[in-house]
Amino acid sequence: MDLNTIIILLSIIIFFFILYVINSGSKKKKEAQFKKMLDALAEQNNCHISDHVRWNKSILGIDRVRNFVFFIRKAADHEISQQINLSDFRLCRVNESSRLVNMKESSNKVVDRIELVFSHIDKNKPDAIIEFYNTAYDNLFLAGELQIADHWSKIINVKIAELPKAK
Repeated sequence: MDLNTIIILLSIIIFFFILYVINSGSKKKKEAQFKKMLDALAEQNNCHISDHVRWNKSILGIDRVRNFVFFIRKAADHEISQQINLSDFRLCRVNESSRLVNMKESSNKVVDRIELVFSHIDKNKPDAIIEFYNTAYDNLFLAGELQIADHWSKIINVKIAELPKAK
């Protein structure tokens, strides 16, 4: 290889490295911003986030001591924030709304919504719903939302099972 080829290759490698550093710094900044918002929501309820997960434009956290779940989602034109007191609920489950799209020789399953549904202890009260994914304003392709929802429903159900039952 001659000197010009080496210089060009080094320039390309440095260029992509700089892009990578800028991109990862931007992701860390967004992560910190979402975490700060979640912490502020928890503090309003005298809680502290024990564990959290962030995906797309959403973040979910839990206070394992005070038994609260907190959720923030930024949509294009609004922001949704929810706090759920786990002692008011008996079960958490994942609800997946999907449909089959028929093509010439095959059919594909298209997921329209993924939600965590909290079933209230008092059956006269409505369920609480945390929306993980909605084709109306999320990417057309899932990016792990179903796995995240399944994982967190298990965490939340373990926590609900540990709570003392009212008689």
